[in-house]
Amino acid sequence: MTLQALRESRDLHERRRVRANDKYKAAKKGSASAIFWLARRKYEWRWVQRRDKEIRKKIQSNPRSRVVAVAEMCARNYRRNPAAYHYLAGGRPNTVIDRPTPWSWRSDCSQFAANVYRMAGLKCPGTGTFLHSNTGSIAARGQIVRRPQPGDFKMWCYDPRRPRSTTHHMEVCTDSHGTTIGHGTRAVDSLAPGGYFYYLRFLP
Repeated sequence: MTLQALRESRDLHERRRVRANDKYKAAKKGSASAIFWLARRKYEWRWVQRRDKEIRKKIQSNPRSRVVAVAEMCARNYRRNPAAYHYLAGGRPNTVIDRPTPWSWRSDCSQFAANVYRMAGLKCPGTGTFLHSNTGSIAARGQIVRRPQPGDFKMWCYDPRRPRSTTHHMEVCTDSHGTTIGHGTRAVDSLAPGGYFYYLRFLP
């Protein structure tokens, strides 16, 4: 099963578990109905646990799934605390993308994207280090592709005839439709990248 299918299956069993729990609570204690719904609740809970285990295993074994999981975690953290991210080119370089940092610390689009890879256990996509990666060094590498996959980068450029040399913004793709998370999306901040874009691939 795909990761999406596993998550959908897990959600289905969780809904059934909640329904069985409600039925159990509404049934007369010790009745045949209560016994049935109690057994049903335990059955669905075992499936929820099984799906959770399969999801964790698939994420760990698939680098693309790990990248998406890290990006989604960072977005969830931001929604809980909007001070977790701030768009600041320059300042003190750092690799922290999943929790609040001082406003004087650098935290820009390429820093975010590169360190999503770092937290997913992957090598740096730029020619520099995770600490000093920039949009230009990342745009100079990788394979330009027509259709994205989860874990690819969406790169914004000024001139579609010279995409690599005119790239000015990048974010992490979370699906095959081009949905992204990064500095510039509503999940992380309110900046709008605009302009032309292309997709860049570093993962097999």
